[in-house]
Amino acid sequence: MTIDPNKRPGNDIKDKMENVYRYAATNTRETIAYVLLIFGLILIFFLPGYGGTLIGLVVGVYYYNELTYFIKHINQFIEENGTAKSLVLGAVFLALLISAPAIFIGALVAVALKHLFLAG
Repeated sequence: MTIDPNKRPGNDIKDKMENVYRYAATNTRETIAYVLLIFGLILIFFLPGYGGTLIGLVVGVYYYNELTYFIKHINQFIEENGTAKSLVLGAVFLALLISAPAIFIGALVAVALKHLFLAG
């Protein structure tokens, strides 16, 4: 292992921070989503409704296409997977909805708003 005389121990941290800033500047949408998700995860411990809604909004925006496709093709999903699997998945979905409704409400609001803006 060779030691670079121009490289000081503090420069590694500086380089890493510079890479983070560069990533944040070029990927603003992802950076905003990461910050909102982290904030939502922290908030969920103190104010579960707000934290869950924040997480749900991010999920709804990011998975808009997948969620709308699933909703539009739910009958096809049931036919392909059978009634038993579909009932199990429905029960899990209902249990998650009861235990963490804010996440689902946030996702629903985000999907609805994105659908309105894309349709308009």
